Amino acid sequence: MRLHGPLDKRAPLPMKTLILTLPLLVAVGLSSCNRSSSSGGSGATAPGGTTQIEGNGPAGPAIGINQAPVLNWIDNPAVNEGGSLVVKLSASDWNAGDLLTFSVEPILPFAQLLDNGDGTAALTMDPVVGDAGVWPVFITVTDDGSPALSVTKKVTLSIADASDVLVEGVVLDEVSGMPVFFAPVLIQGTDFQTVTGVDGRFGLYLAPGMNQTVAVGKKGYYNASVQANASSFDLKIEMKPVSFGTNEAYSFLDPLSCGGCHPDQLMQWEGSAMAKAGLNTWVHDIYAGNGTAGGMGGFVYTRDSVFAGSNPDSECASCHQPEPYINAGFAGRMESPVDAGYPSIGTNHGISCEVCHKIANVDVAKINFPGVFPGAVTMNLPDGADQIMYGAYPDSDYHIATVMEPAYQPQLMAEVCGVCHQDKNDIHEDLTFAGVTSEPTYTEWAESDYGDPDSPSFQTCVDCHMPATGAPNGCSVIVLDRGPDAVRSHDIKGTTAEYLDNAVELTMQTVRVGNELQIQVGINNSLTGHHVPTGVTIRNMILVVEAWVDGNDPNTDLLDFTGTQLVHDLGGVGNPAQGYYAGRPGKYFGKVNHDANGQGPTFFTDATGITFDSRIPANTTDSTSYTFDVPASGSGTIQVRARLIYRRSFRVLTDAKGWTQDGHGNPLEDVIAPHYGHLMEQATESLGF
Repeated sequence: MRLHGPLDKRAPLPMKTLILTLPLLVAVGLSSCNRSSSSGGSGATAPGGTTQIEGNGPAGPAIGINQAPVLNWIDNPAVNEGGSLVVKLSASDWNAGDLLTFSVEPILPFAQLLDNGDGTAALTMDPVVGDAGVWPVFITVTDDGSPALSVTKKVTLSIADASDVLVEGVVLDEVSGMPVFFAPVLIQGTDFQTVTGVDGRFGLYLAPGMNQTVAVGKKGYYNASVQANASSFDLKIEMKPVSFGTNEAYSFLDPLSCGGCHPDQLMQWEGSAMAKAGLNTWVHDIYAGNGTAGGMGGFVYTRDSVFAGSNPDSECASCHQPEPYINAGFAGRMESPVDAGYPSIGTNHGISCEVCHKIANVDVAKINFPGVFPGAVTMNLPDGADQIMYGAYPDSDYHIATVMEPAYQPQLMAEVCGVCHQDKNDIHEDLTFAGVTSEPTYTEWAESDYGDPDSPSFQTCVDCHMPATGAPNGCSVIVLDRGPDAVRSHDIKGTTAEYLDNAVELTMQTVRVGNELQIQVGINNSLTGHHVPTGVTIRNMILVVEAWVDGNDPNTDLLDFTGTQLVHDLGGVGNPAQGYYAGRPGKYFGKVNHDANGQGPTFFTDATGITFDSRIPANTTDSTSYTFDVPASGSGTIQVRARLIYRRSFRVLTDAKGWTQDGHGNPLEDVIAPHYGHLMEQATESLGF
């Protein structure tokens, strides 16, 4: 059958976009909510039949302040071409008497929404030949309170070929025999799936005349699969619970071993910052001052931190050298360039394949704990020869006990990234890590529209930072065509030129009013799923706004500035021709911490509070205004320029340590003319006077 739908979740949803041709399937979950059905409550129907699916959920009490409505549970419905299906929708509101209105986007030709005006609605699906495919839609319910509030849920409408047959089955725990519920079940190698109900049951539409691999994955189990076809009856898939090991002496596999089956991923990872994390010279400079020749300048943790005596190891190794940290009993200091035998094998591995693919669980309630800290992150470290490998595919079923036992771990899409890209310091020294947030990237994402699975803007860390390579297969041993969007790059980029150049949008508007030049600059964080800048608190951006008479030197001969918006001292105090922009018209964007004495900036390990945070959240615009005096006599041209410049460090810290390269040995743009940082965006204009 022909399957239609969007190729890229970041692109607008097309009405009809042919993505591939497969002789199968679309999926439907069974028994996962209360519903009435002419086919016995399955939520699916044979061609020409009609099914009704009901959403249900609790109503809330009325309270004084307007609260958002609650859109009750909605199954992902499925029906054949030529069939008909009615999805009953219902919503409640904490505020009694609020009028609720339903809407759906995009509008599809075979799906009609009827709002009953009483907190219920019906989505009727009447697909015809040519409508087969998987169609994401977003159903929104809005109240009429003040202000009006709404809630949106993503629902996937699946349309099967008219000839496809609904095959039902059940997923059971191999040991207990109990149902495995809320587990994704899919045809291997496709994105089209259903989810088991509370009784473990599911249904998939299969094309007649051919066998397909029906696979299932769930966190806590090894993946499982069976062969099935349209004549299969009451499929049974048994899932084996994952064996769990706590072997702190576990010998991590050399990434070269993983590359035997995954050569492309190995090659990508080898050039990445992840692979080099244990050797990062900036980290060594900040921890012990021994990464570069000037490393003892500026802040050095082991010398300057108030915690250097009570916690000399700190927790740097839990992110930057996780293999030796784990093998030392989840403890220990960073291996240092001055240590004998440096770098060890584990340090040289950096953040290796198994560091991520051995993570069994991330406790999001402890996401502010540093790195692979015990209790916050659960590592599955085998005691014997068996090799579990956690992955993002619930349908990987390549089982060889001593090589790879695949297990589904959906947290690899975001939460595993948060392990090292979200933390607070342990200001109270009680291992609660309840101090000041030092790296907030995960929560910035999670609290934005990009972190909401029901938002049209939803994107995971993997979606942006591990883009699809276009390769159809991620393994050189098993031939399984997953399509061009499924196999992800493992070079895991962040602040490269490509990403910085596509992080924000800058606009500049100029107008002359009498002898005053007025400039408005907007920076819209419309392209990034977290704050900009993000990461550790030394990261920053500088907006520099300049106006000068053509022919003059903009570093020394700006027009007289009459405004008040100036770059903070952390932009660098000194000659602007050498990148010291403090006091110039513009703005400093960063998060600045202070210590217990109120002095700042202080390094995040010692922070007790935040002096200011001027960074730009996702989907937010920062606007600033500037005024200059226009020459009262003469004539000529005024050049106006707004530059947004990214820096990896405070200029004062960069100078103190004498850094000319970043932590991985690349030339450091922060000290290179003409911008003394990476030019992210620029706007220019010429005006006559």
